[in-house]
Amino acid sequence: MNTEIPALDCPEVLQCLADRLGSLSHFLDGINDVIQISHLEDRELQYHGRKIIALTEAARMTLKREGVALYLFVLCPEELLPYKSAYFELLVSIRRRRPAFPADLRDRIASLLFALESNFVITCGGVDTRAQLGIEELLVPKHPLVAYKSTTQTAAHAAAVSTAQKSYAVSDVMLPPDALAKKQYKSTSSQNM
Repeated sequence: MNTEIPALDCPEVLQCLADRLGSLSHFLDGINDVIQISHLEDRELQYHGRKIIALTEAARMTLKREGVALYLFVLCPEELLPYKSAYFELLVSIRRRRPAFPADLRDRIASLLFALESNFVITCGGVDTRAQLGIEELLVPKHPLVAYKSTTQTAAHAAAVSTAQKSYAVSDVMLPPDALAKKQYKSTSSQNM
């Protein structure tokens, strides 16, 4: 991995970085450079924030075009896993530095970071889809208690819901069929006058 931060003031460097993020053959080198850029000081991040977010969006488009499902709860094929993992590592670094980015990028950043907001934890074939990425910060859902409660429903809760649903008689909720016909007849007869 290159530890030297690319000079984003140079249009040729920026174009080269965008080209590398545009194909899987050079994607990992390009994304590692963007991760390095995201470690800039706050004032530099303010200055280069738009370029970093644009490069991240370019990386997202490349992965989507290649069929990588950019969700934490989707299992990734082994051949595409390094690319997905590197992309999510970049998202985590942007999330850490989010306050340092210009305020006018808030919506674009939120759109990118939405992929990190899932509370789903899915294990497929013994593989945890979060653990598969190898990023420690993503191993535990943001609200584990909420995630746990939503997956467990007791028989007593199910019975209470069933009882509550039965307490509403169908006649209380829906009009009888002839009421609709009468209403429709009144509206058409008033239009004809």
